[in-house]
Amino acid sequence: MVEPPKPIATAKEAAMGKAISASKKVALAELVRSPSSYANQTLVTEGTVKRVCQSMGCWMEIADEKSQAHVKFASHSFFVPKDSHGKKARIEGKVLPSEAAGDTCKAEGCRKGNPLDEGLAQVEFEATGVELR
Repeated sequence: MVEPPKPIATAKEAAMGKAISASKKVALAELVRSPSSYANQTLVTEGTVKRVCQSMGCWMEIADEKSQAHVKFASHSFFVPKDSHGKKARIEGKVLPSEAAGDTCKAEGCRKGNPLDEGLAQVEFEATGVELR
């Protein structure tokens, strides 16, 4: 007898993208303090979801007490629920170098331009996996 697949998420938790597997965890405040030190490294960070693209769920912003990051999803291969505001997010991916930070969502209703210039995020992160709880 074949066992049915186990659900990825419960009503309180959700996982999108690839499973988080990186062992290097860096606090969001540390990423913001020194983003060039972590550019293009695969790592895990955490924060509370503050904003989500209301058009498609194709980006989100996470924050801790002092820092925030704009998170986009690698090649738009997955999206987060548009009602994720307030959830705790654990993300795996790469901190983008500052010259790549201007590549934001082009979907109607998403922000245009560079989020770093708009004062909304202090660092840009490209996630390959997200866990919400």
